[in-house]
Amino acid sequence: FIFFLVPCLCCPAYQKQSLLHFKSSLLNSYNTSNSSSFGLESWDSISDCCKWTRVVCSSHSRDIIALHLDDLCMDGSKSSMNVRVLDPIYGIRSLRFLNISRTLIEGEISGEGLANLTKLIYLDMSQNFLNGSIPAQLFQLQFLQSLDLSDNSLKDGLSREIGKLEDLRSLKLDRNSIDGNIPVQIGNLTRLQQFSISHNKFLGRIPESILNLKELEKLD
Repeated sequence: FIFFLVPCLCCPAYQKQSLLHFKSSLLNSYNTSNSSSFGLESWDSISDCCKWTRVVCSSHSRDIIALHLDDLCMDGSKSSMNVRVLDPIYGIRSLRFLNISRTLIEGEISGEGLANLTKLIYLDMSQNFLNGSIPAQLFQLQFLQSLDLSDNSLKDGLSREIGKLEDLRSLKLDRNSIDGNIPVQIGNLTRLQQFSISHNKFLGRIPESILNLKELEKLD
């Protein structure tokens, strides 16, 4: 009877299954079963996923709040993997921190996937092979404080919707192929401390609204 009264101190089962699905897709992308090549040998069906490497859980709810999935590529391999490998991750709605930089992921960022991660504070998808435009759903993540999409192949303009991310402290879009004007709404990001958009295809004037960024420490 006491057993049933004690709350489970494990991560939620559906979140664990999402990560196992991600791991399976990752290994299939490289046609391997050797999870130690990615540092994921602790990810199994028996143990608590809060104790896995690269995973951080809330000490209260035991929900997964952070995933450090950077550098998830096999040593010596230069082959990319499809961006759809991330689909299971987008089901973990409790995420606040997501780092998937340097994973050789190729394709367009899933707007529908990002729309689920409404609690996200930190998002790093840099140094991949992401293409297409920045999805509109990303600008709905109102708690976002750090966004790094640098070193990809993103194109099209930077939407005026960027002005909705008023909590942003760091915005890095450098080394892409983003074109058009820098939107005036960039001046809404008054908490911005780092703003880097070098090595793109922007045109026209730098908007005067950039003078609203009183906390800016780095501008490139």
